[in-house]
Amino acid sequence: MTYEFFIIGGGIHGLAIGYELIKKGYKVALAEAKYIGYGSSGRCFGGIRTLHDNEDDTILAKISRNIWVKLTHELRHNLLIRKTPYIFLIPHNKEKISKMEKMLSLARKYNISAKVFTPTNLEIPFLTCKGIYFAVVHQEALSAHPHYVLEAYKEEALKHGLELYTYTKITDIKKQNNIFRLISDSKKQFKADNIIITAGSGSQKLLNILGYDYKFRIIKREAIVTEPIKKIIQSVIVAPEIAITQTARGEILADYYGVDIYTTPDDLSISINSIKIIAKRLLDLFPKLSNLCVIRGWAGHYVASPDRKPIIGGINDIYLSVGWEHHGFMLAPAVSRLLTKLILYNKVDKVLEPYLPTRFNKNY
Repeated sequence: MTYEFFIIGGGIHGLAIGYELIKKGYKVALAEAKYIGYGSSGRCFGGIRTLHDNEDDTILAKISRNIWVKLTHELRHNLLIRKTPYIFLIPHNKEKISKMEKMLSLARKYNISAKVFTPTNLEIPFLTCKGIYFAVVHQEALSAHPHYVLEAYKEEALKHGLELYTYTKITDIKKQNNIFRLISDSKKQFKADNIIITAGSGSQKLLNILGYDYKFRIIKREAIVTEPIKKIIQSVIVAPEIAITQTARGEILADYYGVDIYTTPDDLSISINSIKIIAKRLLDLFPKLSNLCVIRGWAGHYVASPDRKPIIGGINDIYLSVGWEHHGFMLAPAVSRLLTKLILYNKVDKVLEPYLPTRFNKNY
């Protein structure tokens, strides 16, 4: 059988695009090298916000949020979507202040909730804001449970006829007579009219096989989880070098973004040194948590394109949603619908224009 569309990558982008295509009656298959959510989608905090520092992401985020608030009903699954404000703690740093001023300007332009507070007015238990100049509260932000979202997209797509192949790594792709032939590590072969690549940090190798080199850089982000305690954090706190939230079970999650750690697609290790750095940054803000135990840690990948914007669109019957350095989870519902419209009707929504792969045409 020849599929009309073959998707490579079982994160939120691959599953959401598969769902959008399959419910319209197309023959669609999806291959994932490991298990669903093995990559970045299963390793994120699940935050959904509309406050960003550039206009393109801001517009896309507003579209996506409107989809998120209806997604539980559409997918008929509990996605654990809840109101989870973002709180940005801004230090006495010219660059950080300038970036937040840009975000606030965009918030005013697009009617996005963002209020400035003095740190002492935040009323977060045990929080110490030494060195913090001011805070911005983004009240309309949401969060969803990443694994519940992935499962919902998967189950609904399967009901409509999606053929799913987990632990199936695509190792070679050839094109002959306008048909793609895909070969997996188990030697299983597939045929497809079109392929869609949403493979996160594994996308570059697939694109190299097809003759494209976008020179992605893989950035590793590391995080820790503590033992559960009474709920003290009702938001996502974005502080200098660290982001913090608390789960419904009471575990505190913290990840470190102070330094870009460039790595390879196979490296998902976390070091003792990183755990120490994250713990120190966490205690700088919450010194009374010094007796709290870290119970586990994990790492995930951000994928940076040459201009550090995602690449969304089509090139020669190959469609891409790759290069997600930031915001991949929160923007996926909008991207999946806009990319599906481009795939099926060759209509490029104006919102997608800044992300099209044609911006790199001079290199190919």
